[in-house]
Amino acid sequence: MGDVAIGLSLQIEYLKLDFDEMCKLYTAFETYISSIGKNDLRHQSSSRSSGVPKDSTVLSAFDMEKYLDLQTQKPSNSGLVDIPDIPDDLMAHVRNIQFRMPVLAKTHYITCLHAQQTGDFEVAFQSLCRFFDYSMVTHDRVLYQYALLNLAMLHARFSHYEQAVIALREAIEVARDHMDHVCLSYALNWLYRLTGPMPGTHSEADETQALANDVGKTDGQPFHYLRSLSELATAKQMQGESIPKALEALVKASSINLQHSLDGISGVAHLFQSRIWGAYGSPSLSSLHSQLQLQYYPSEIDMNDASYGYAKTASDLALGGRFEEALRVIELAKSKFPLKTMMATPWVQTLVQILHRRAMATNQLRDAEIWAQQLGITLVNTATLTSSSDTDVSNSSSGVSSSRQNQLDDTNREIHLEILLQKALLSVLTGQRLSGVQQLAEGLVLMHQNQWPGMHKFTVMFLLALAEIYMESDSAISAIPLLLTALTLSEHNLQRPLLLLVKLRLSEVLLYLNSVQQASDLVDGIMTMVLNQGDVFVQALAYFQRAKCLLARANRTEPSTAPLESRQDQLERVKDHLEKALEGFKQIESLKDMTQVLYFQVRVYRELASADEIERILQLFKTTSLQLNAARNKHEPSWYSYYYARDAFKGILGSKGDSDNSLTHNMGNDGTSQNQTLWRTS
Repeated sequence: MGDVAIGLSLQIEYLKLDFDEMCKLYTAFETYISSIGKNDLRHQSSSRSSGVPKDSTVLSAFDMEKYLDLQTQKPSNSGLVDIPDIPDDLMAHVRNIQFRMPVLAKTHYITCLHAQQTGDFEVAFQSLCRFFDYSMVTHDRVLYQYALLNLAMLHARFSHYEQAVIALREAIEVARDHMDHVCLSYALNWLYRLTGPMPGTHSEADETQALANDVGKTDGQPFHYLRSLSELATAKQMQGESIPKALEALVKASSINLQHSLDGISGVAHLFQSRIWGAYGSPSLSSLHSQLQLQYYPSEIDMNDASYGYAKTASDLALGGRFEEALRVIELAKSKFPLKTMMATPWVQTLVQILHRRAMATNQLRDAEIWAQQLGITLVNTATLTSSSDTDVSNSSSGVSSSRQNQLDDTNREIHLEILLQKALLSVLTGQRLSGVQQLAEGLVLMHQNQWPGMHKFTVMFLLALAEIYMESDSAISAIPLLLTALTLSEHNLQRPLLLLVKLRLSEVLLYLNSVQQASDLVDGIMTMVLNQGDVFVQALAYFQRAKCLLARANRTEPSTAPLESRQDQLERVKDHLEKALEGFKQIESLKDMTQVLYFQVRVYRELASADEIERILQLFKTTSLQLNAARNKHEPSWYSYYYARDAFKGILGSKGDSDNSLTHNMGNDGTSQNQTLWRTS
């Protein structure tokens, strides 16, 4: 009887132990047993503990459930919006649990999240299938609705939109049963995104809105999330079509957020506002909202949005000619989002774009070609633009599925079009003008056949590139209809940077056609807007164009009918504008534009009879022309292009080892610090 009482007491004391103490006690028992020669038990113990830490060898079913509940609390709350950064030590514990108790479905859910984070979508899909199987066996449906959301996301990523909608509808039903309003909001918002913006799906969009209204009657407060998310989705849809409507939707989302104190909305709203103000032509407001997103709302943005925020900040700095600061921002983004994760894609793409534009600015065409290819490599798990001529949406009964199959992620679609644009411009610069024109025409056809928000922006860019090719070919008449079409589209969509650039090119065409007064009036009318809303390239180009207009007006005035002081003043104004233009082009190191400005400066100084200045400008013109010709005739890429491409952008972004650091130092002296530039496309 005494032995029984002692055994019960020991069992009670054992159950009172913490999890770690229980593991240590069991490990001590194993050590004791192995020390007295129990080889069979020792073999079992070693086989169980191989490859896993000793302090996590034994897990009871209850402890496993408790541990997994703790670790999946954040992923379940964030759902699809935020795939958390799961550390390696957590995954080691999860794999240990899967090895011992594979029936626990939560382990497969965490594995799915980790696989999505690293871009291994096949493993993610397999883990979801195991999660569903074991959930049915154990009747554990705690995370079932979030697993369905992730399944819908995977289907949508690979353009399986019918299966995605089915998964979302099931997620809505499960979320209703569990009274999970957050998951229900996410599911309804995703269903609206997949069905609302596409042609021929008004009935499904109306059904989605009816679902939201019907469920919203049960509990209004949680569905403020849905209202806010719907406004954000509207802003994303309209940012490429109507900037005022996009800003209106953002104001509504911010108002709902301030009124109901919603978590996770402010950071996303600031990211959208940064993008829209940048498109509107207000770099100061764009930078302000980027800083607000990254510095003041770090806890309210998911990791993907934060990555895009860093990339947007770096791109804005590069457009302003602050190349070194842009690289430092990318270096910070690299430390936060390693290359092994999908969240590294935005900063990698931005880095390649900046380096490509710098190569174009310095006329290093071989480097630009390498970076254009590298930009295509960074497109992870994205489809290519294909013609939809074989699937007529308006005349086919399967128009809905056809539009879904041809629908691409907006960001990746824009990258594809940018690659096509860069290839066309490279073809023109290498003397293959006809090939470049054909590629631009192909891009316009693809945009016409693939309708999506933001299409007008790239249409303007392609039309502007075609017009510039005609202008360089002395076919100004052919460029006028292209520029007028681009002007109409940019005015309608309030794309201010493109609008300013189109007007400057149109003024250049008018000046070429000897319409000096009209060209001058056009430049004077936008000069204030250029100085307030234009980037460095646009400002320098505006000063240059205004100088050419002033010089043309001065040359049209007969010397006998005009006072000498008046002409002298006009030439002084031309000289001042040319100096400002040269300063801007130097800041971004656009060698081609610098040579043109220097050529006009020589002409002006000759008329001013400044012999010393003529000698100085001629020397600069000679040096710049030699650099331009040397870069154009160089067939081998620069060493740092190989360095970046081979070492996956480690270079100045945190290389390891003394040799790498010395190489980085040399590169900073020879490449980055002296080439603070980017080439503005269209």
